[in-house]
Order: sequence, then structure tokens, then C-alpha cells
Amino acid sequence: MLVDPQLRPGRRRRVDPAALGIGREVFLEALVAEGIPAVAGYPIPLYRQPLFLNAALGPYSGARSPRSNPANPPARCPCREILSTEQGMWLPHRVLLGDERDMDDVAAAVQKVVDHRHELM
Repeated sequence: MLVDPQLRPGRRRRVDPAALGIGREVFLEALVAEGIPAVAGYPIPLYRQPLFLNAALGPYSGARSPRSNPANPPARCPCREILSTEQGMWLPHRVLLGDERDMDDVAAAVQKVVDHRHELM
């Protein structure tokens, strides 16, 4: 399964290489071959991006200099790390602007890749 087989509302989807038996890159290449412009997303989780690590938010934060504190490193977010490096995938916003048939096409493409994943190894 891709993830949660019950497809409950509010549940997020991810590419689970262990469950699929193929890596995220292989999955994404196959999805793109089906005409769905999926990408891996950020290689570094947002919480570790320099903008947030240094609180370099410019004049909007009220700060005049970065607030990085080496004695107090930022929290670790293991789920975000896994999504960024192994399991996350993004669909560009334009993909989600279509009608119901377009969404059905996206779902069918994902299902096709999942169904034929053994041929991708």
C-alpha cells in the first residue's frame, strides 16, 4: 500500500519505500511518465531552512540580527526528516486546480504506479 489503506479524511499521503518495495525517485519517475508532474519537494525540512534557523525574517520580526543560539539547537522533527529525505512528494498547485475528472486522473495514475510497481524494479 502507498500508506493508510482506509483513506480516512485528513490523513496525509506519502511514498513509503518499505511498503512499496521501490524508492521514492522510482515512484516519482513513473508518476511523471503517467503525466503527473510530481516532485520530491524540499531536500531540507522547512524547520531547518536558514530563514527559520536564524530567525532572519527581516524587518517584520522586529529583530535586527539573527537569533541563532548554538547553545540551544532547534528541535528535531523526525517525521519531517523522513518526509524530506525518503517519503514526501509534492504535486504542483496547478495540478489541483482541475475539475473532478482531473483529480480522478491523478488518483488513477497513482494507483497504476502502485499496481505496476513490481515492473519498475
